Amino acid sequence: MNEHDVFVAAEIPAGVVREAIEAGLGAAFRPGQDPDPVPVLIIGTTKVFFFDDHPFEDDVDFPVSRYRYWINVHDSARNSERQLTIARQIFDAARDQGWPAMLSFGTQGNIAIYP
Repeated sequence: MNEHDVFVAAEIPAGVVREAIEAGLGAAFRPGQDPDPVPVLIIGTTKVFFFDDHPFEDDVDFPVSRYRYWINVHDSARNSERQLTIARQIFDAARDQGWPAMLSFGTQGNIAIYP
């Protein structure tokens, strides 16, 4: 199953973006367990990973270079509806702060872009 991703363009510290996501989801990020401790937020079977940057390049339906932060959403139970719901809550949290954001599925194109 592909994952959902949210990209955020904000010239503010990563901690401020994470706080807005935490408020929107009602849960907190913690250091990941991998060798590269990417912050992770867990809600049931869904994990939200927060990256300070991303390796993606622009494509016709995927104008990603303008975004600084990458938030990856993965549901280990393969519940795509729950995964999309959480990704949309993250997108909405960024939009509510007035930060440009893009919601994507499988990094193949966008589902929603703000503004």
